[in-house]
Amino acid sequence: MMTFSMLLNILLEAEARRDDPSLPQEVRDRSAETVSLCNQRMEEEGLTREQLEMEARAEA
Repeated sequence: MMTFSMLLNILLEAEARRDDPSLPQEVRDRSAETVSLCNQRMEEEGLTREQLEMEARAEA
């Protein structure tokens, strides 16, 4: 089972890789796909980014 903090961590890491111009384009493309999948999961859970961050903090 994926926790909110796990989802947020995956999202943050993927966004950083997607936005890093020093990485190869293939890596940035795969990271963009990961960001999209995370956003889909958030939508399925009915969460905004802010709500995900709050839920992740509550788990800590």
